[in-house]
Amino acid sequence: YLDLLNEVNASREMEEKKLTDNIQATAEAVERTMPEKCDYNPHAAFDVIPLPSKGEGYKNKKASIPVAYLTAYDEDMIVSPNLYRDNQVLDYIIRAKVMNNEIDPSDLLEGDREAIVLFLRASGYGPEYPITATDDRTGTQFDSVVDLSKLKYKEFNLKGDANGWFEYTLPVSKAVVKFRFPTHKDMVTLKKLDELEEFNLRKERLADMVSSMDMYIDKENSLDGNRKIAVRQAINEIRKWEETLQEGEGIHFSHPVTNKFNLLIMSVNDVTDMKYIMDFVRSMNVRDSSALRKYMTDNEPGIDFNLEVERPQSLGGGSMKVFLQLDQFVFLNIAN
Repeated sequence: YLDLLNEVNASREMEEKKLTDNIQATAEAVERTMPEKCDYNPHAAFDVIPLPSKGEGYKNKKASIPVAYLTAYDEDMIVSPNLYRDNQVLDYIIRAKVMNNEIDPSDLLEGDREAIVLFLRASGYGPEYPITATDDRTGTQFDSVVDLSKLKYKEFNLKGDANGWFEYTLPVSKAVVKFRFPTHKDMVTLKKLDELEEFNLRKERLADMVSSMDMYIDKENSLDGNRKIAVRQAINEIRKWEETLQEGEGIHFSHPVTNKFNLLIMSVNDVTDMKYIMDFVRSMNVRDSSALRKYMTDNEPGIDFNLEVERPQSLGGGSMKVFLQLDQFVFLNIAN
């Protein structure tokens, strides 16, 4: 029993170390990929944009930020294929347009960043934004144009502490956690963590796939001899591929929930040690976990992207609700 317990503890410690290393290494790698802050023109025309977070997610509590209007020079970035290939066009534009040295644009909360992108798009190219909607009654797609000026900020009334952290008492354990809302850099880090873990799981998943196909072929009577041989050859090729892959080094499944908590929870009962927080997250009651995730999602500052569009008369007319999704092509998607 003691040997088994020691083995379990050793496996757990290895996984925790791997997760810690992944988070730290990925965050540092993402930091290095962020473009450097641009020197803005102090004489550029600008407007002051209120932030959906009201500044509560930052130490300086700045509730608004000056943002310069787009210029012809910025269109060099907007039409640059290299920036789209690297998915960095919005990073470069925001860094060029935010006229405030007190905050790194990559440290803007994701919702505040959305507000800046929305302002730049509407002020630069107009509020008309073309979309392809799907009729909620027939499933038929149709083209429409929405008015970006009708988008509103989500209601946000939370108060952040001196660090820009927010407090929540878990319903079951009654532990008091402090968390921060994700920045754009955090969102990129979480995406990279997911990709890294999926990459490390390839060997295990391919092995499971081969095993399942082996069992299926043995029981399948609809395939003749030649087709079974062909399928067996394909399975053998997959097995050879699987054998060349490196083991996942202690990671046997992805961790989207705990990765997010480990990155965004800053203290538990005033303890800020990362290992303590990770141990707490690992053993968090599932009701506490669900409640915290819901609280963070329901209260995250940002834009309410729910809009209404008119159906064409050919689909019966009337209005329907849509959820607008803006991507890196937001400045290229222009209504005629």
